[in-house]
Amino acid sequence: MKAESNSMDDIQIEPRDVRQRLDRGETFLFVDVREPWEHQTAKIEGAKLIPLGQIPGSLAEFENAEDVILFCHHGVRSLDAAAWLRARGVPGARSMNAASNAGPSKSIPTCLATSFFAVMPSKARHPVHSYHAQQSDELLGLLPQC
Repeated sequence: MKAESNSMDDIQIEPRDVRQRLDRGETFLFVDVREPWEHQTAKIEGAKLIPLGQIPGSLAEFENAEDVILFCHHGVRSLDAAAWLRARGVPGARSMNAASNAGPSKSIPTCLATSFFAVMPSKARHPVHSYHAQQSDELLGLLPQC
């Protein structure tokens, strides 16, 4: 097990940085912590599906990884997973920031959001989610074109 990291300063990574690392061919464990139905709706090539509820049972896999980048729809589940992993001695665990500091137009990817909202009944959609689905562009380079 790797030494524990108490710092949470670098727990998030921006999508553009992940894109650059992928483009350079860097090796890291890239994990989608969403549910299988979400993953089937839209996925990022090269990402491994390990739903949030299965993270504890997969701890050994994470302990053996030098660098881990987790992601989900809004970045909340992946941030929870990264913090949980760090608390258990996986200092390289980071969450891809789906709610980018760049503002509302830089949050969830349009392709992912469009696919997600296509399967969600319109009456269940929150106005903020609809806004993000229409305005998002941060992660488009990571996702297949719709």
